[in-house]
Amino acid sequence: MLNEITRKDAHPLPRIEDMFDTLAGSCLFTTLDLASGYHQVEVDPKDREKTAFITPFGLYQYNVMPFGLCNAPATFQRLMALVFSGMMGETCLAYLDEFIIFSKTFDEHLQKLERVFERLQSSNLKLKAEKCAFCQPKVHFLGHIVSAEGLSTHLKRYRKFNHGLFPEM
Repeated sequence: MLNEITRKDAHPLPRIEDMFDTLAGSCLFTTLDLASGYHQVEVDPKDREKTAFITPFGLYQYNVMPFGLCNAPATFQRLMALVFSGMMGETCLAYLDEFIIFSKTFDEHLQKLERVFERLQSSNLKLKAEKCAFCQPKVHFLGHIVSAEGLSTHLKRYRKFNHGLFPEM
């Protein structure tokens, strides 16, 4: 019901094709994934009553942005644009809670990592360590494999259809 009466936020998500074009020519990649990304965004106290729900144990309200709100993706992408202002497209790319840092040399990569971590820390955003990959020549990002050689489809996503015909990365 809340989604039906909510004024829609038109903040755009990045075009995935443009993101992949930006990665061309890079040799090293780091992928980062925020831990429960939406749940790191606080709901304004005056709006919390709008998220109320009833359980057998009482009435509850969200303190953090829940999944399922129609404006959650736009709100989250706007936050990423603000946190990484001046860095998007040069140092890193963010599509909702998935990040990629890209560079041509190891030293450049370390400098970019440091800048990204400074922004994450100053914004109090937490990563899900087991879903991060650091300084790799080949990474999984947005359902694809990204490397210096270019872009390919991540076949593991199609495992149930390929019956083991394709090797895993």
